[in-house]
Amino acid sequence: MRRAPLPVPLLRAPVAGVALLALFLLPATLLEAASVREKDAVCSFCAQPFQGLEIVAEDFAVGPPDPDLFVRPLNGAPREFFTVWTCPSCYYSALAVEFATPLTAEEKAAVAPQIKELKWLRPEGMAEKPESQIRIPGWFKHKAMYLCAKARGVPSFVLGNILLRGAWTARVTHDTMDRDPKLAQMYKEIAANFVARHAADLAPKPAAGNGAGVAPDSGAHDLVPEQGFAVYRLLLTHGRLVLKDLEKGEFTEEEKPVAWFMAGYFLREGGEHREAIGALSQVKSFAKTPARLQEMASSELYLQKVEQEFQEQALAHFAAALEKKEVEDLERTTACTYLIGELNRRLGNAAEAARNFDVVLQDARLTAGEAAKNRTLRAYLSWAKAQRALVAGK
Repeated sequence: MRRAPLPVPLLRAPVAGVALLALFLLPATLLEAASVREKDAVCSFCAQPFQGLEIVAEDFAVGPPDPDLFVRPLNGAPREFFTVWTCPSCYYSALAVEFATPLTAEEKAAVAPQIKELKWLRPEGMAEKPESQIRIPGWFKHKAMYLCAKARGVPSFVLGNILLRGAWTARVTHDTMDRDPKLAQMYKEIAANFVARHAADLAPKPAAGNGAGVAPDSGAHDLVPEQGFAVYRLLLTHGRLVLKDLEKGEFTEEEKPVAWFMAGYFLREGGEHREAIGALSQVKSFAKTPARLQEMASSELYLQKVEQEFQEQALAHFAAALEKKEVEDLERTTACTYLIGELNRRLGNAAEAARNFDVVLQDARLTAGEAAKNRTLRAYLSWAKAQRALVAGK
């Protein structure tokens, strides 16, 4: 069975100016990106000791969330890379806090078949027994956690949330150009020219009274789309500007494969699957595309597929949670319905997306005033209105 590639997580926020120049050039590590420390742990399944990683301080700034509720740190790693641990010996995976308690005999019996399967799903490039949590891809941790949690009979709403977070970690995992100095230098020059050409277009425009990012404890990251600038919008701007430059002939023949890769990268980060796949597929169409760039394009396309698979499964579990009435309070049912709409939109199911956004917008409980009393519900209404207009092409 072919195993998935193991790219190095790219954790620097790709905003405007000089930050853009750093993309793909240097290998990034999780330890650079947040205050974390190792913590002794014991596997709840196999009882083997290992080193987990815990967040000591979340002192980096964040922006408003993506439309699928992913909160992006502007200068560090998403916390989802640290909150799930995977045992290096057996690959049992769960939230870090769950490793404080061993599994029962019944739970072990239920999980055992999944543990065997996980050995076959180990990504290419990941050691059979990784020396650190850092060397285990975030998306693989969430896939393993999902399989283990499903075997334990965890409710669909929880399974949907695990898968949603898996999609987030796949979205922000990227390879780097450091193994090809010539390619890295070419990218640096292309990016510098691109930034100079589009300085006005790429400049963040935060809302009045709010900076480019806000402290995590300020409350501004709890689904309020109007505050600050959203990184995903800037990423889409990057990608579509690169596509326009390609149409206008701004790149040489040698530069075009790199430009197509840049466009695909930004569109993938921005959540537009079809546009990203189209751009990344162009990378290999040039006779002189560097081998390293071909590898990176293949990695991006693979991770795009991983993200979509997570989203498809999350969508099914959120729908099941509503059908089985696992969630009945207004905030969670609204979250489920909205996410079903947004995941359908990202997967290209426009009619289903529109239908679910309309359910949120026409919910009598929200329109009657419940949203006025609840900041999170107001945010869901705002997102549903914006995404419904996007689906309609307005």
